[in-house]
Amino acid sequence: MSNVVSQVRKAEKDADSIIEEAEEEADKIIEEARQEAQEIISGAEKKASEMKRERIERFRDKLEEKKEEITEDGEDEADELADKASQNREDAVELLVAQFEEEFL
Repeated sequence: MSNVVSQVRKAEKDADSIIEEAEEEADKIIEEARQEAQEIISGAEKKASEMKRERIERFRDKLEEKKEEITEDGEDEADELADKASQNREDAVELLVAQFEEEFL
């Protein structure tokens, strides 16, 4: 009978040892999964940050192009207005001279 009892105690001890090893292995697997998940999250955050930076850069480039286009258009329009104003001034001077000559000469 003592032999049976000692076999049961040994089996219980072996079972406890197996359970402890399984729990340690499960804890190890969980920790590795957490680390892997954190690496995935970090990688995704880094990629998202890079994508955001690239989009902002593209937007700034487009904005700069649009600004240059508007500036060029404004300068062209200002040149046209200056040319028209100059021509109008010349025409006005000629008209005034002609009127002056008609009245006084």
